Amino acid sequence: MIDAMFDEALETGERVNRPASVVVTCPTIDPEDPVARFTLTLSLRANRR
Repeated sequence: MIDAMFDEALETGERVNRPASVVVTCPTIDPEDPVARFTLTLSLRANRR
């Protein structure tokens, strides 16, 4: 996903934003049971020099 975002940012010169889903586990308690789920936004902009 990040490689594609970088390519798009280079081609367009614009900022590229994509949501990324994250699942957090605690292996010492229960590696199968998630303790948190959230979505964050990855944002890239390629500067042309």
